[in-house]
Amino acid sequence: RSSSAGMSSYAAVLTGVFKLFATLGSVVLVDKYGRRFLLFVGVSVMLVALVVMTATFAGYETSDDDSGDDAVNLDWRTVTIIIGMFAYIGGYQLGFGPIAWLLISEVFPLEVRGQAVAFAVQNNFAWNLVVSLLYPVLIDSFGTAFGDEYKYCAGFGIFAVLTLYALVFIYRNVPETKGLSLEEIERKFCKDDGATYKADAEAGERDNSSLLGSNSVVQ
Repeated sequence: RSSSAGMSSYAAVLTGVFKLFATLGSVVLVDKYGRRFLLFVGVSVMLVALVVMTATFAGYETSDDDSGDDAVNLDWRTVTIIIGMFAYIGGYQLGFGPIAWLLISEVFPLEVRGQAVAFAVQNNFAWNLVVSLLYPVLIDSFGTAFGDEYKYCAGFGIFAVLTLYALVFIYRNVPETKGLSLEEIERKFCKDDGATYKADAEAGERDNSSLLGSNSVVQ
């Protein structure tokens, strides 16, 4: 049992170091390749990892007994699952991990940015809580419906579908904000491609001209 606890500690440290270097890679590359590109690449890696783990878990019955046997059977399925998990973590730390927080600080208009960022952060942690609470229930339900050898396959399959939706959403809706001012970023979200901003600017110029004309008449 102490050996198992030691292995868990080593695994946690190794995972933390891997996440650190993956995040540093995102920090180094974000201004060179852009937010949207890194987000798309990171989520693509996550999707591939989830598909691989979904296929690998198919027909793979895990042992949940506490027999005290600390031996790890590194067959091809176990190795593939470990590689898939690290690929998923790397993709997350490259994309969603840092880039999502950067984007939410840039894309909201100035007048609502504080409230919008606070809502986005609260929403993120709320869904983290929901997933953490529902995942064990979901896996047990899949075990009852499909059998223990397919419960994790079904669970990772659902996550793969959700990640595919996220990838399509990023491709269709997330703008690139690299090198843009906050005003230019806000303009990217205007449905008529800046026509509203142009009209507002022209209206402002007309108002200024009218004001100057009125001042001239008064003088």
